[in-house]
Amino acid sequence: MKIRIEIYFIMYLGLLMAFFGIDSEVVDYKNKQERILEQVAKNKLKNIVIIDNHHIQIGSKKITMDFELVGNYDSDNFEGKILFINKSSFLTTTSILQKDTAFSFSSEIDINNFGKDKDENHEMKLAFSTTPRFNAKTRLELEHEFGSKDIADKIVTNIEKKGAIKDTINISQTIIPTAVDQYDPFWLKAPLNPFTGLKNVPGNIILYIGGTSDKSDYELKIDQPTKNKFGIKIKKSSTKAFLELRKLKNGTIRVTGERTRDNKKSIVDLKIKVETPKWKYTNDTEIYTGDPYEFDGTIRNLDSPNDITRYKLKASGVSFPSVHEEFGKDLIFDKGYFNTPGKFSIQLYIDENKIENMVHNVTVKKPPCPKVTSIVQNGRKVTLTVQAFGYGNKITNVIFDGGHKNEPEPSLEKTITNDHGQSKKYKLKLTDGNKVNLEISIESNYCDEKEWEKPFFPK
Repeated sequence: MKIRIEIYFIMYLGLLMAFFGIDSEVVDYKNKQERILEQVAKNKLKNIVIIDNHHIQIGSKKITMDFELVGNYDSDNFEGKILFINKSSFLTTTSILQKDTAFSFSSEIDINNFGKDKDENHEMKLAFSTTPRFNAKTRLELEHEFGSKDIADKIVTNIEKKGAIKDTINISQTIIPTAVDQYDPFWLKAPLNPFTGLKNVPGNIILYIGGTSDKSDYELKIDQPTKNKFGIKIKKSSTKAFLELRKLKNGTIRVTGERTRDNKKSIVDLKIKVETPKWKYTNDTEIYTGDPYEFDGTIRNLDSPNDITRYKLKASGVSFPSVHEEFGKDLIFDKGYFNTPGKFSIQLYIDENKIENMVHNVTVKKPPCPKVTSIVQNGRKVTLTVQAFGYGNKITNVIFDGGHKNEPEPSLEKTITNDHGQSKKYKLKLTDGNKVNLEISIESNYCDEKEWEKPFFPK
């Protein structure tokens, strides 16, 4: 709140000084305003990358690491390295991160790379360079926080001008590279268990392995009938394994792991659930030009926090020069994004697999002229609602031309204005007679005057 007040204060001073012709001071204040907006943007991006989960295994010859990194960043434009900082000499040893899946990264380093410092205690940090994902949802969050679209746009512009963001964050762990524990417990763990898959779509399960430092340190066994049933293919790395399920069926997969050096075993039962994909929520299929649009692509029974990281949405069609894609289940487009009538579609992907028949189609229409959308009659008392359609469109005047009593005169009861137009509710009394023609004229800021007439038969 303090930053927000300071921004407005400096903008106000800038306007005053411009009014009195103090040009040099105006330049100074504008520069200060830019610096404040830039600092706000930097503060917002401190958590652009968050370590959601990590696993570090020290072996006799090398250290292997796995990281789950979440946040508002472009994982396709991410470069990272792990820094091992000697707590005594402050010398740094580095290890490059490799991308495994959308937000999953791994790295390994030979213990000999630490040289004479390999017996010393090291603090671990993650240094990275990436591009922020300033999607419409992030922009709206900034706009709501600062109460101004212009300020939100300025903050985004300041960051985008700089390109890639570089930062270093702490990893809550210190290690001694040679402190290998030959008696580390051996374990298997599946972050998604039960695993929910979609009918006719391959499944990919990650299995983390503890107490190993190389893929030759362990074996994974699944009985042959189960392998055949699920079409299982196993790909091993030093500290995790990938199970590709080419045939998804309901059931259980028992995986038995055995560490080769001491024959220690660990067993995990993976419960597999197969769902026919269905949208969890109903989304609009029609909007008017200028309207904002929000889409929630959540699938029923596939909505746990871990499952959401498996989502990707691709939008194409009107207002999209090229395919627009974002990880996650939500797409949010600000008002003014769709300015041309036409159609666009949103295609769902899970685990990078295109989900057939899970495409949401939206029609963008030119907003119709205002009209009466609701009528409630009780004898000679009538309540009617007049609606203007589309963002920024308003009813400027409603003229009652006939069929109503002047005492009392028709009264405006309520006005509702939102991102999709405006509505006005009126109350009136009909004139005497068995049949009464109510006549009104509707004026707006986007259509010619519209006349409306309807016969009533009061009882």
